[in-house]
Amino acid sequence: MKQADLQWKSGVVTFWDLDELNLSESIESQVEILKEDLMQVQYGDTVLDLGWHPDFNSQGQFLLSVVKSRDWENPIWQVRFRELSQLTPKLNQGVEIAERHASN
Repeated sequence: MKQADLQWKSGVVTFWDLDELNLSESIESQVEILKEDLMQVQYGDTVLDLGWHPDFNSQGQFLLSVVKSRDWENPIWQVRFRELSQLTPKLNQGVEIAERHASN
């Protein structure tokens, strides 16, 4: 998955470690690249963050969060999912939410 595959709007990608992720392969065949820190996109004082929990575990899941003012204990929005087919739609949803909260 390449960062250019998504429309980040006003966001700035500050961390990206998804280049090796192939959306057409199984989670199990790629578990060695699934870790807690996969991606961060900055929207002013708001961050869109993606990780896999627990690290390198085929039974894990993606955790996608929108966090404002570094308040990681109280995310504005958070969703967990396992399916690679959900990754792009969930990222797009997260972009919309982060974009909305960046100006508030």
